[in-house]
Amino acid sequence: MALGVTGPLLRSTGVAWDLRRAMPYLAYDQVEFDVIVGTYGDNFDRYAIRLNEIRESIRSCASASRRCRAATTQSGSKVTPPPRARIGESMEALIHHFKLFTEGFHVPRARSTRPSNRRAVSWAVTSCPTHRQAYRLHVRAPVS
Repeated sequence: MALGVTGPLLRSTGVAWDLRRAMPYLAYDQVEFDVIVGTYGDNFDRYAIRLNEIRESIRSCASASRRCRAATTQSGSKVTPPPRARIGESMEALIHHFKLFTEGFHVPRARSTRPSNRRAVSWAVTSCPTHRQAYRLHVRAPVS
């Protein structure tokens, strides 16, 4: 770690340090995965770690998929169109579909700032209720 080695190269030497566990960002604190650790630090250990991390990626994708299935897929607001099968069955769905694609949706006036997960690029979005798009988008690049 004193040499600045990270990732599979560091884990192949027996150090169980993973950025997703140490400083979780996005939804990594809610996803199931194990930190794969080697013992010798040679080429075969790095190769084996990468293969086992592919298996762990599949496992974490399955975990995230289970969490998505448990959540609702249709938002409560009028931002997503109704399912195609409901358009022929329900007059409300047909009206909602028509209004969404002809008028668009109105974004409430707000300002949102989101730093990136590794503090490399930050985003600032300002919306205006009279427009159907962002009023201002500002991207701040990292200082080098």
